[in-house]
Amino acid sequence: MSIVGLLAVISLLICEVVFWLDPFVGLAHFPNVQILTVGVFIAGALVYWIAKTVQARRGIHIEYAFREIPPE
Repeated sequence: MSIVGLLAVISLLICEVVFWLDPFVGLAHFPNVQILTVGVFIAGALVYWIAKTVQARRGIHIEYAFREIPPE
């Protein structure tokens, strides 16, 4: 991860904490939206894991796609 990428992740995590905990602009008073937000991340991870498992059983390894840049 590059330095800029690391700084972006740190700043986004700070924004996420403020979004979850600030009662005026965040989700502090909306537990249904908090559950939905967590559910979206869990569903995305679950879909990725299922796709990776299905493709691995077919003999296709998804991680190989990210190992090297294809030639032009």
